[in-house]
Order: sequence, then C-alpha cells, then structure tokens
Amino acid sequence: MRKIAIANYKGGVAKTQTAFELAYWLAKHNKKVLVFDTDPQANITDLLLAGSVPHGRAFPDILSSGTTVRTEDVNTRTFDKGVTVDFIASNMDLGRIEGRIVSNVPKEYIIADSTSDIARSYDYIIYDMAPSAEILGISTLLAVEDVIIPTSLDKLSLDGTRKMIQMILTIKGDRRLNPMINLHAILVTRYRSTLSTILHGKDLKTEFPDYLANTFVREATRVQQASNAYKPVQEFDPDNNAAKDYVKAFQDIFPLIER
Repeated sequence: MRKIAIANYKGGVAKTQTAFELAYWLAKHNKKVLVFDTDPQANITDLLLAGSVPHGRAFPDILSSGTTVRTEDVNTRTFDKGVTVDFIASNMDLGRIEGRIVSNVPKEYIIADSTSDIARSYDYIIYDMAPSAEILGISTLLAVEDVIIPTSLDKLSLDGTRKMIQMILTIKGDRRLNPMINLHAILVTRYRSTLSTILHGKDLKTEFPDYLANTFVREATRVQQASNAYKPVQEFDPDNNAAKDYVKAFQDIFPLIER
C-alpha cells in the first residue's frame, strides 16, 4: 500500500485534476484506490460525487471527533466499464478544522492517525492536498510516503514547486517527523509550447533530472469540459492530447512509485 500526496504550494496547476486522473488511471489498472480530499475547496469531492449526495461522516467531522475513518464513511464512484474509486467526502468546513480538533495525538499527525486503519484495505491512498503550509498541508505530508508535484511552467508555479520540495526535504531530514517521505515526480501540466515554457522546462530538467516526468500534459479545453461532466478526461475523450499525455506521464511515473 502506498500513500501519495498530489501537492504544490501554488494553486492553479491542475493539482486536483491530476489527483482525479491518477485515481482513475490506477483503478482502471485494477488497483484498489481511496481518495482523501485535504483541500478545503473540496473540489475532488465534487468531481467524485458527480452531483450525488454523500453518505457517512464528512472528513472534517472525522478529524474534529478524533476518531478514525470507518468503512461506513467510504463513498464509491463508479465510472464506465465498472471502474471504481473510493473516497471520503469533504467540504469547506475543513478550512476551519484546526480549532475543532479533539485528539490524543499532536495536530500535525491527525490525518495520519485518522486514516491509518482504513488505508490497510487499499493499494493506493491519494491525498489531494491544500496549497498551504498550515496544519492541513503539514499533516498531509506527515501521512504519506510519496509526493507528486504538478506544476505549470511559469515563475510563480515553479516557485511553489521549489518551496514544496524544500518542505519535503525538511520533513524527511527530521526523523521525528516523516523520514519515509520522498519526492517521486514532478509533472508539468497545462503545457503550451512557447519560448518561455521551453526555457523553464529545460531549467527544471537540469535542476531535477531524476524527478521530472518526460511527458508534459498539454493544455486542452476538453479537460475543463470533462470536469464539467464530472469525468476524468481519460474517460471523457481518451483520444484527446491531454488524456493521452496523462496516460503516458503516469506510465513514466509509475516505476518511480513502485521502486
């Protein structure tokens, strides 16, 4: 079982879309997948609910109660051809959680503690992480072994990527925190070929040669159309460039996760 955070300290880099696409791709390859939404915007919850009403306790209620996730809290999204992804629904109350936490463990470990029991039933746990260095972000990083960083090739997104990598290294370097955490991939998203993005891409490859996925996910209007239909673009339009890029990128990344 592997726990993966999809994270960047800069928003607008297709973080939630990447988590959604990865969960679907893993499930399509017969992996049992559970998604946790640790971003107060709760966008991946909306995508997975697809307009339906969740059952069980919402993630903010689980965290504030100091209890662990139970089987009855798990929701399931069924895609075409019987592909299923389990998830714990969240909502915007997550942004006000810090003052409500009741737990016997430090607040920084509340996500690891609350998800540890249920995680044993899955092959992959995916956390769609808030772009924040506050309690939810830190708690997510203390709960995972792997981090995939989606990024666009602009200065602010790359600054957020570097800050996230520095945080990973800080946490890994302190055995009291999470020495098991690793950066496993940087994935370029929303890619458009311009002189600026080409130069930024070369710089990123030079700086992080072992972690940059070879395939860049191209920008495509079909991604937004797929989201509007609550579908991953891989299902919505598998022949679209972005769909094919996500598949190839995950094929690039997967050996890194499995090693």
